[in-house]
Amino acid sequence: HINSYAQHGFLAVSMDNRYLGERAMAPELSSELALVAEDGSLNIGEGSAALAQRLNVWSRLTRPARLASYQLAMRRSAMAETQEHPFVYDSVWDVIRLLNYLTTRDDVLWQDGRPMVGLMGVSLGGMITQLAAGCDVRITAAVPLISVQCFDLQRAWKTWSPRVKT
Repeated sequence: HINSYAQHGFLAVSMDNRYLGERAMAPELSSELALVAEDGSLNIGEGSAALAQRLNVWSRLTRPARLASYQLAMRRSAMAETQEHPFVYDSVWDVIRLLNYLTTRDDVLWQDGRPMVGLMGVSLGGMITQLAAGCDVRITAAVPLISVQCFDLQRAWKTWSPRVKT
């Protein structure tokens, strides 16, 4: 869909959430495939060809292999072994950092002293959209595509456990 937005004149950006997509592999699981090294630096390798070759691996990984880093990050967070909040909060922080960058660009339109920035997300992206729009006044339009859910009811009804393995 991002190409369609761009064709209609929007500056469109797409990002993978932490521990998902091309940002999925934790360095502890595979330092060769991890996009971020253990010291926090980007593991780009020797030029764009090396990066493209590493990212091409994702299409061949099984679903459990793709989710292993996310599950590891969730476990570390639940056990208070890290200050990360990998489910949504860290991704909201990434969105805010992306907005910081976008507002420095000459091709971002401004109106009444604020950038004209909209945010749309589907499912987990919808949850991130809701939180980011509530945290940052620079987001002037938000379209969270997510069903209404109540995590407290999931806890009370003990229906949350299947989500841990997703």
